[in-house]
Amino acid sequence: MHCPWCGSRLPQTVEEEWEAAVRARGLDPDAEDDLPAHLDWERAGYRRDSALLAAIGAHLAPQVSRISVRLPRQLADDAVAAWHRDDEGDIGEETPEQAAVRDHAAYLALIGLVITQRGVADGDEVVVDLDVTHVGAALRAAEG
Repeated sequence: MHCPWCGSRLPQTVEEEWEAAVRARGLDPDAEDDLPAHLDWERAGYRRDSALLAAIGAHLAPQVSRISVRLPRQLADDAVAAWHRDDEGDIGEETPEQAAVRDHAAYLALIGLVITQRGVADGDEVVVDLDVTHVGAALRAAEG
C-alpha cells in the first residue's frame, strides 16, 4: 500500500505487526483469551495508536516548523528570565511528576531563548515565531 499524498510505501499495518509478533512467539492471534497480558489486543491498541500518532507526526514534521504567536509582554519577559536563570547542580532521582515539571521548565526556557533571538515587541505583546514543538509543550502544560 502507498501513501495517497506522497506516494511513499506505507509500512505494514500495526495489526499485521501485532499478528506477526504473536505468531513469532508461537501463539495464535485468534485465541485472544489465551494470550499473555502484554500481547492483549486492547493494550496493543494503545501501542498501535501511539505508532499511528508518530506516523502522523512524521508526515507533519516537514510541513510545519514554526508558528507566529503573540504573547503578553509579562509572560514573554518571564520566559526570557527562565532562559537566563542558572540551574546548576545534581537533579538526583525524580518522580515522573517531578520530571514532567522539569520538562515544562526546560521548554519555558527554550521559549525564552527564542524570544531573545526573534521576539518583536508590539505594544503590550511580543510577537515571535515559535517552533511547533514549543507551542505543543505549552499547550500540554496548560491542560494540566
